[in-house]
Order: sequence, then structure tokens, then C-alpha cells
Amino acid sequence: MKYFAFLIVLQVILMASCSESSAQRTQRFGINTGLNLSKMKLAGPGVNESYTKTHAGIYLGVSGEFFLSNSISFETGLGFSNKGYNYEGPVRFTFVTYNGKFKTNLLYLDIPMSFKAYFPMKTESSKFYLLFGPYMGIGVSGKHKLEVKDSRGVTLYDKIPVEWGSSNTSGGEYKRFDFGWTLGTGFEFGAVQLGINYAIGSSNIAVGSNDEAKNRTFAFVLVYKFNKES
Repeated sequence: MKYFAFLIVLQVILMASCSESSAQRTQRFGINTGLNLSKMKLAGPGVNESYTKTHAGIYLGVSGEFFLSNSISFETGLGFSNKGYNYEGPVRFTFVTYNGKFKTNLLYLDIPMSFKAYFPMKTESSKFYLLFGPYMGIGVSGKHKLEVKDSRGVTLYDKIPVEWGSSNTSGGEYKRFDFGWTLGTGFEFGAVQLGINYAIGSSNIAVGSNDEAKNRTFAFVLVYKFNKES
């Protein structure tokens, strides 16, 4: 929680200072959407990370961008981000181990806080950019989807809600709060931005004291920007 309190205060300070220093510059707001390709860094007793596969999800949110100079900006926002991982291998179901598929689907409310640097290209309306900064996320909901074949070849399905917890004494599977770092790059063409981001979760969201689970997400991002001249 100390990360979240610190970052919220930092976000408010940066937005206030950027708004004041941007008196003659542009503030921009955007609608963000994208495709997430996520996995988890897993470790613990009985965990074999080689069985994990990439999980595809969506991102949808809004953003605000505040310029510190003509080429440097601070960008934050709020968005729903679908993360998780897929698993193919031994699965324990009704006290029996089968070979099967296991999909963990986690929905987060993410708050990114990034600094962006813009570089001009050949045309005036086109730019190249780099971004870096922290993010924090709050787990909203989650679900496991199980698919296994029994000894008769019959496919069995099950859906299990994810249980959120805070420590190994509170129960649950994953801690609700996540923190990490995002780095990315992309291009701007007029009001449209196309980019690729990589979010590296630094918080261990596994509840068990001997377990480790950290989010890893590649995101292909499409943003439409609205200018607000100060």
C-alpha cells in the first residue's frame, strides 16, 4: 500500500505542476485501446513455468497528457486491463491429475504514470516517441477456466472465480494490488498514436509465502488524442 499512497501523491503533484507550467502549451486527452499479450513469472513448490503460455486480452481506458516542454510530457490515465496466463500440462481436477488446459483471466484497473519524449520525423504531423514510468493496478475480478479430458476421453469444463487476498493468513490466491514499470515506444500520426508497451510487474501478487507471481504484459496500443489548448 505504501507504493500506492506515494504514487497517488506524486501523480497529483506532477499533474498540478504540469498544468501550471503548460500555460502556453498543449494538454491532451485520449481514448486508449489495445491488445494485451500477458504471462506471469511464476515460482514456488511444484511450479513448472515451462507449461505457461501467453494470454490474450484487451485494454480500454482514457488518458491525460501534460507537456513539460515542446517534446517532453507527463501522461497518466485510468484503464481496464485484462491480464493473466494460460497453462497447458498436468491439471489436478476432482482429486485426479489430468493433462489439460488452464486459463487464468485477471481484470485490473490500471493507473499508468509515464514520461514521454517525442522526436520529429520527416513530416510535421508525424513523431516518434519513447515512454517510461511506473504503473499501479487494482485487481477487480478474475476467473480460472479449466478444460481437461478424463480417462474415457470426455472433456470436462469448469469455471472458478479468483479469490483475492492480502497475505498468506488471509486466504485467497492473488493480492489485489499490483505495482510495476512500463517502457514503450511508438509513432504519432496527427491525432493517432500507435505503440508497443511492455509492463514489468515488480510486486509479488502471490498470496502464499513460498510462491511468486509477477505480471508481464506486452501491449499493442492505439490512442486517439484530443487537444486542449491552454
